[in-house]
Amino acid sequence: MHVHFKQDESLTVVKGKMGCQILGQEPVYYAVGQTAAFLRNVPHRFWNAGDDEPVISSWVKPVNSVIFFLTALYAAQKKSGSGRPEIFDATYLMTRYKHEYDLPELPSFVKKVMMPATYLIGQMLRMYKKI
Repeated sequence: MHVHFKQDESLTVVKGKMGCQILGQEPVYYAVGQTAAFLRNVPHRFWNAGDDEPVISSWVKPVNSVIFFLTALYAAQKKSGSGRPEIFDATYLMTRYKHEYDLPELPSFVKKVMMPATYLIGQMLRMYKKI
C-alpha cells in the first residue's frame, strides 16, 4: 500500500489481469482494456492478479520526482536480489521522498523512531553516497 501526495496515477491493463485496492476497500480486478485511476492522497496498491505476466500502460501526473524515485527503488531491489530494497536503501528513499510518497500501513513507531535512527546510522556509515 502506498500513497502519492503530489500526483495522480492511472493504470490500464494491456495484457493479463491486475488487482487493485484502495485502503479500507475491497480489492477490484481489471481485465484487458480496463483502467484504474488513483487521485493524489489516496492510499492504494496494485498487483498481478493473473497467471501470466501482465502488461500495463500507466501515467503519473505531474511527473515530479517519480522517475528518480522509481529508478533508485528498482536499482535497490535489484541490488538486494530479494525483490525488496535493503534496509538502508529503503530508509534513505523513504526519508528522501517523505513529502511525496508514503507507506500508510507502516507502523508509526517504525516511521518516527526506527527509520530516523536507521537513516542516521546509514549517514554515519556513509551508506548513501552511492544513491
